Parts: sequence; C-alpha cells; structure tokens
Amino acid sequence: YTSTTPGENEFLGYHLISEIDGGAFGTVYKGTDASGMPIAIKLLKSENFRRPGFHRSFRRGANSLRILSERDVPGVVKFIDAAEIPPS
Repeated sequence: YTSTTPGENEFLGYHLISEIDGGAFGTVYKGTDASGMPIAIKLLKSENFRRPGFHRSFRRGANSLRILSERDVPGVVKFIDAAEIPPS
C-alpha cells in the first residue's frame, strides 16, 4: 500500500522518496512533509499485522519515541505524528 514512485508516493500527507532500511517490525522510508522538510516514516510490515503482539509493540515504540522527543533527549529524532491505520 506504499510506493516511492513519483505520482504514487503520497502517504498520509507526506511524500515517500526512498526506502532507507527495515527490521523485524517495519520499514523506514525517507520522505518530505508538505513544506519539503525531510522526515523519516516507519511503517509496520504488512506480514506483521496478524502476528500476536506486534501491533501493540509497534504502538509502544511510537509512544516511547514521542515521550523521549518531548523531553528533548539528545540523539533522539523528533517525533511528529503516529497513525493507527496503517500503523505508522
């Protein structure tokens, strides 16, 4: 449900440019917001949607990042937003 192909790369108001990396939970994409500011977007891998506990763990990770970002912990990327459908 995602693409980095120009014209097909809009995702929740952001533009996906390229895939950066991935792990057990999700795939990270390089993107831009509406103003052109560079961002990173992490999406839960579709094969993990039905795996018990993965969605909950992904949500906890996003919430942890939000808390660390709000407290301006050095070295932590700024948290902007999270979405439930699709988990990102």
